[in-house]
Amino acid sequence: MNFFKMYEKSLVKSLVYGFVIGLFYSLLFVPTFDLIPNGTTQIVQSNTPFEYTIKILQISVVIAICSLMINSLYQYYKFKRNN
Repeated sequence: MNFFKMYEKSLVKSLVYGFVIGLFYSLLFVPTFDLIPNGTTQIVQSNTPFEYTIKILQISVVIAICSLMINSLYQYYKFKRNN
């Protein structure tokens, strides 16, 4: 429990930065349309703004949680080495 109190600021910061980086990443690289293969052709289906927003938020939250886990493992091993 002492570990979380010591590194709370760092863990929250990594969560927020991970969310912001995930948001920028998704806005840059997530397409606004889906390509659906149909035999030898492909159908282009445009996403609604709601679907696009949900997809962007989903990717941002996943990246934020991954950055939190990576930072918490790093801080934990640093904490264990010092104690």
